[in-house]
Amino acid sequence: MRSRPFGSRVVAAVWLFCPALAARAGDGRRLTDRDHLRQGLTQARVGFVANQGQTDPAVAYYAPTFAGTTYVTRQGEIVHSLKVSKGGEPARWTLTEKLVGGTPRPLGWELAAARASYFVGDPSRWRTEVRTYGSLALGQVWPGIHVFLRADGSTVEKLFAVSAGASAGWIRLRVSGARSLGVDRQGRLVARTARGRIIWSAPVAYQEVRGQRRLVRVSYAIHGREYGFHLGPRDRSLPVVIDPLLQATYLGGSGNDYAFALAIHPKTGEVFVAGRTESPNFPGVTGGPQSGHGGGLDDVFVARLNRDLTVLEQSTYFGGSGIDFPIAIAIHPITEEVFVVGQTGSTNLPGTAGAAQARYGGNFDAFVACFSPSLTQLIRATYLGGSGGDGAEALAIDAITGDLFVAGYTGSMDFPRAAGGAQAVHGNAGRAVGYDGFVARLNSDLTVLKQATYLGGSGSDVATDIAIHPLTGEVFVVGQTDARDFPGTAGGAQAEYGEGVLDGFVARLDPALTRWNQSTYLGRSEYSDAISLAIDPATGDVFVAGDTTSLDFPGTAGGAQAATGGGFDGYVARLNAGLTGLIQATYVGGGGILVSAAAIHPMTGEVFVAGETNLTSLPGTTGAAQPRYGGGVLDAFVARFDPTLTVLNRTTYLGGSDRETAWALAIDPTTGEVIVAGDTRSTNFPATVGGAQPSYGGGDLYGGDAFVARFSRDLAAAPVSIPILTPVPPRSSMTVLAPSRRPQPGPIEPR
Repeated sequence: MRSRPFGSRVVAAVWLFCPALAARAGDGRRLTDRDHLRQGLTQARVGFVANQGQTDPAVAYYAPTFAGTTYVTRQGEIVHSLKVSKGGEPARWTLTEKLVGGTPRPLGWELAAARASYFVGDPSRWRTEVRTYGSLALGQVWPGIHVFLRADGSTVEKLFAVSAGASAGWIRLRVSGARSLGVDRQGRLVARTARGRIIWSAPVAYQEVRGQRRLVRVSYAIHGREYGFHLGPRDRSLPVVIDPLLQATYLGGSGNDYAFALAIHPKTGEVFVAGRTESPNFPGVTGGPQSGHGGGLDDVFVARLNRDLTVLEQSTYFGGSGIDFPIAIAIHPITEEVFVVGQTGSTNLPGTAGAAQARYGGNFDAFVACFSPSLTQLIRATYLGGSGGDGAEALAIDAITGDLFVAGYTGSMDFPRAAGGAQAVHGNAGRAVGYDGFVARLNSDLTVLKQATYLGGSGSDVATDIAIHPLTGEVFVVGQTDARDFPGTAGGAQAEYGEGVLDGFVARLDPALTRWNQSTYLGRSEYSDAISLAIDPATGDVFVAGDTTSLDFPGTAGGAQAATGGGFDGYVARLNAGLTGLIQATYVGGGGILVSAAAIHPMTGEVFVAGETNLTSLPGTTGAAQPRYGGGVLDAFVARFDPTLTVLNRTTYLGGSDRETAWALAIDPTTGEVIVAGDTRSTNFPATVGGAQPSYGGGDLYGGDAFVARFSRDLAAAPVSIPILTPVPPRSSMTVLAPSRRPQPGPIEPR
């Protein structure tokens, strides 16, 4: 996703994941059938399905996942039917977890809107409108310990709610289908099977003490083929807050550092961050391809963190003697290489020998850089631009061809390889000033610029985000324009300019970049821009997010927030894939908000947006991970809407006592958790204890440190719709045990 720089009920909970069910989504394999992808992603949104006769009568509920199916029997056994590979041949392996010494009673909980239908085999066994559930309650399995399961299509989680006075020592699960159980050096539970290893994440326990997270020692306890937990000392006089802001970390040196872009490795879950740095001592660069600052005011930094944000595995500078900064980052789905795009004023960028454009074009140029997955090697970099000013704003990689699509803005009348493009001539040709958007297609080696095209009319146009449609392969671009003659809008959802200061636009091009398929304006009587773009892989609909001061932004009637709060509000709009209809829109905020990034949740279809706000009373913060404004002039925020944009499910603040901005947003394809990156000047940014860099590095009045933070997918301060069946007295003590949510390498490691 593109980023924009420009209390009384107290319980203990143990979050455990079934890693066997959490790792087949987005594994980086080459896609060959877009219809199959659509079907798979639609199925991934099903939680637990009630058994109404469509499967074995011993089964009460089952959950389809990317890795296989988890069945929950009427006796409460948890049976994982895993998809595995042996010698290249697909096969299945069954692993069963039985809750020892308890009496589980499965009951569907958190009724989902989705229904399942089955038309297989004997028509007498066909079933329609079968209910599905996000969670199951297994009841009070052991004294004072309730057990719950949650499924979202990517993973099945186990939750143990340990009430005050109860002992976690009661918890025992017997694993059948494994030769042995053990704990590795990382504290992870390992089940060894005939087809490899299955790994559970290492648990984490903590308590909140005076606003700070205090870790509690916890480890797996192995008893033959059974496992439980050992807890270390903890303060029994204090409650423990279940805080799904799982972890955050600073990222920066003594100068100003800003994180502008995020990418999640689809196999390892590692978090890759790109931004700009003025720090001569940026952390973790030893062993990187460029271990020192290039010499300009700003250099690019690229950093690689583990999924938990507790380890900075590698980082590197990238830049020459001028100013260099990145705007977007992506992991190549075939090679796993790391690509970064941005803008440079350096005539001596490293790694450009043999590139598609080895030499600086003039004024300032866009750039594309390719790094090895470990960030220990710069594979190649290329300039991209003509004799005017050019900058790259967005990057998308086609999972079929492996080609890169770069979008941005250009003042060059001689932008390379535009001849033959959908728009071969700059919209301001013959005029002294003005930018057009551009889209360029390069091979993954960065040695060939295959095609480029201008995007724009006779005004000023900037392309800010780009995406490849997962079903059609078309190239979608959003941005902003003040041109009344933006090309291709006839027949679009909004064919005419909105007559404000600025309108957003959405454009749809063929993959070869030689043909306009459709475009549309998006705006009304005042200012509107389009910043971020996300395409729902299941429906194919196009979601656009940005900012507006228009009181009459189109399509907001019936939206989650139908009216603006005045001043700047964010917005999210949903259009059909043809860009011929605006399905629904909603304002975001209340008169003091800017949206920087948007993402579609791959498991639920929900729409997430992130940005900055000075509003101290955002809607939807009840029950959020950070329900109150942190302080200072700005806080970051994350908001979560249902796919129809008619319901605001939750909003959370993110910030300390000074200033924060969120520039980038990504969803972990395996766990469904929400990762946010930006910059902060707060020395008390939340949840950095235990992070890769727990302390503020430094900065001046205008900067600070980059940050990366990780939320649960519901942005909640406590599990949503997980029932606590037994009242617990106030001021009782509890402990939260949460895994690092690291289904590694998942689900079956090769032997």
